Amino acid sequence: MNPFLESLVLVSPLVLLGVISVYAALQAWESADDGPVLLGEMLGRQGGDALRMATASGAHDFASAVRRCANCAAAQHCRSWLDSGAREGYEDFCPNAGYVGRIAALTAKR
Repeated sequence: MNPFLESLVLVSPLVLLGVISVYAALQAWESADDGPVLLGEMLGRQGGDALRMATASGAHDFASAVRRCANCAAAQHCRSWLDSGAREGYEDFCPNAGYVGRIAALTAKR
């Protein structure tokens, strides 16, 4: 078999899984019944391409972060923090603080 076709056969399921994971995360984002999903605003506050970097860095991690955000008990605190214009301090209440910090660090390296 052609080496290109072999690699395509091996990679295709992984790409499809990634696309499905991102799609599922975005659907959860749009239809979160438990509360608002403020992750996009939180990532946007980190500057640069943080939101794009988050979606490109791994569908599984992004989907997990969206789920944590949709089910977060600190949504009102988060909304107040976002409305304040702050860039720091989310670490005290955000269950995605580690994830947001990693994405912010990746963005800063660019």
